[in-house]
Amino acid sequence: MNLLELVSKEPVTCSPKDTLKHVAELMAKNDVGSVVVTEGGKVVGIFTERDLVKAISSGAKLDEPVSKYMTEDLIFANPNESVESALTKMLRYGIRHLPIVDEDKRLLGVVSIRDLVEALSESLALL
Repeated sequence: MNLLELVSKEPVTCSPKDTLKHVAELMAKNDVGSVVVTEGGKVVGIFTERDLVKAISSGAKLDEPVSKYMTEDLIFANPNESVESALTKMLRYGIRHLPIVDEDKRLLGVVSIRDLVEALSESLALL
């Protein structure tokens, strides 16, 4: 099984210029823990629940751009990567959301730690 097979919904994206308020609303409306920040069709960052907590605790204003608080140093997965490889990356780097990109860094999907654990538990149940 490859990672793209685990993607159950379209990734939620925003622009680097979108406000924290707008991105928080996107997260709530779509019931997701992360929003991928794209520009010109390419991934430039990710904004997660953790980033939101850090921003609010540091005194951020809701009308500030998400680019000021997003994570830019991203860990990516490729679409043919195994579940085990993706899980290893997530554990090694302490992340809960992994963007899946093509060779041009165009977003194909996002998998969460929950997606991977569910896939692995289903595999184990088949044994």
